[in-house]
Amino acid sequence: MLTRAHYRNTIFKILLLILIASPLFQACGIINPNRMLDADKEYIGASFLNTSTPDFTIAQGDIVQVLVFTKNGYALVEPQISTQNNGNTPETNSVPLDYSIDINGEANLPLVGHVKLAGLTIREAETFLAQKYASNYIDPFVNVKITNKYITVYRGGTDARQVILSRPDMTILEAIGAAGGVPENGKASTITVIRKIDGQPQTEIIDLSEIESIAKANTVVMPNDVIYVEPAFNASIVREVAPILSAFSSIVLIYVSLVNLNR
Repeated sequence: MLTRAHYRNTIFKILLLILIASPLFQACGIINPNRMLDADKEYIGASFLNTSTPDFTIAQGDIVQVLVFTKNGYALVEPQISTQNNGNTPETNSVPLDYSIDINGEANLPLVGHVKLAGLTIREAETFLAQKYASNYIDPFVNVKITNKYITVYRGGTDARQVILSRPDMTILEAIGAAGGVPENGKASTITVIRKIDGQPQTEIIDLSEIESIAKANTVVMPNDVIYVEPAFNASIVREVAPILSAFSSIVLIYVSLVNLNR
């Protein structure tokens, strides 16, 4: 029969074997196989987050909506008005039209034709188009909106969602909330923000698990930002490791049997 010392030695050897093998599991991707952008704990990355609200810049491939008013915004131009009968009461609604920015950075707009808008901010585009429409309307007022600016949020390896930027002051916290929040298998303590600056991708890791990080949580996102919520312990690891643990158990049983035979 095995003595307590033999049992202790056997258990110690098994634990030591598991301890030695665990880095191999990590290296092979068994633990958190859906983890991305792995980095050392000390890594923070460049600090580029700020609370200033940017004005979106129109770029090639953007989709813009343009509404033109006359008399400093008092009346909407007729083709952009839709009248619907709601029972006995007619309703008048604005109907913004979508225009794409082509390869030359231009949009083909009614009356004014092809105008270059790429490189202009929304405010600059509104002022520019108001000047263009001044020859057609009295005191024109123009409203421009970009409808296809978005960011991508990876939620703990479960899925990725695109969040349309409905306004330029959307914060990181709001963007994560719009994507569905931090999932159960996500780590709020490790949020990576990826942003292209001067054509080069930069990363910054922030910790949203503590109230002290509220300032970072309220920094604004920029179009094409990527927010990555690192996954926590993966529940599927049980299925991945089960065959290995089964093999360990078999080895232990064989070892114990051999020891008993030798005694």
